[in-house]
Amino acid sequence: MAITDNINIDFQVFSTGDPNILVVIDTSIWGIIEDKPSIIEITPPGTNKTVVHYFEKGKTNVFNSSNLLLSPIGVYNALSDGIYRITVKGSPDTNCKHRDYLKTDNARLLLDNLYISLGFENDEKTKELKKHLLEIKMLIEAAEASVRRGNNKKALQYFKRAMEDLKDYENCQSCK
Repeated sequence: MAITDNINIDFQVFSTGDPNILVVIDTSIWGIIEDKPSIIEITPPGTNKTVVHYFEKGKTNVFNSSNLLLSPIGVYNALSDGIYRITVKGSPDTNCKHRDYLKTDNARLLLDNLYISLGFENDEKTKELKKHLLEIKMLIEAAEASVRRGNNKKALQYFKRAMEDLKDYENCQSCK
């Protein structure tokens, strides 16, 4: 493959549905900095602490609570839902790309369990509960869309509302 002068740092965050990992896939054109080191900076939600790792070019980079310094080495806990601030930098670091990503795996697993608990019943009560769960799903999707459109404040409002509704649903005795 011929090396080009063109540099286009880019990456995608792949949603696996697994709350234990954050997957970042390199889609960059590294050009003349192909042989230079690259790094990734990740700031998890609820903290200002940025974790820096070497970034493997052309590969899938997987992060967990241990390598994000959120748990002891070798201990793997679920990562928090929320907005992750991710930046990939080449060398020199004027070549970089930033992306925010809303991780919703924990909320979606909880929603999955609630869907499953409703079963195949189709009485009026179950129909109403299904409608309520679809509204929560829409709030989560609106939060994700807001992050993609660069409106993190609105995303957090949508996501907070979805989580409040999920908690209310979980605590609802007449919903079970």
